[in-house]
Amino acid sequence: MATALNNKRETNLISEANAITVEVSENPSPSADPWFNDPENMASVQRGIAEMKAGKGRAYSIDEIKEYLFGGKSTKTIE
Repeated sequence: MATALNNKRETNLISEANAITVEVSENPSPSADPWFNDPENMASVQRGIAEMKAGKGRAYSIDEIKEYLFGGKSTKTIE
């Protein structure tokens, strides 16, 4: 009896596992921002990643960005 019950459970689990569907989106945004659905935008992102990997890019700190945008004269904060 225990073997029949185990077989039934195994059959049910296999059936449930086979019924699972998985969708994979190429959109990297957790909120599914449609900006990332535009092929030109994604091509730009991919170029930027490739440039960084090739050592052709530079990461900027928040302070450097503020200095560039506001010339150090603004008290605005960028989040």
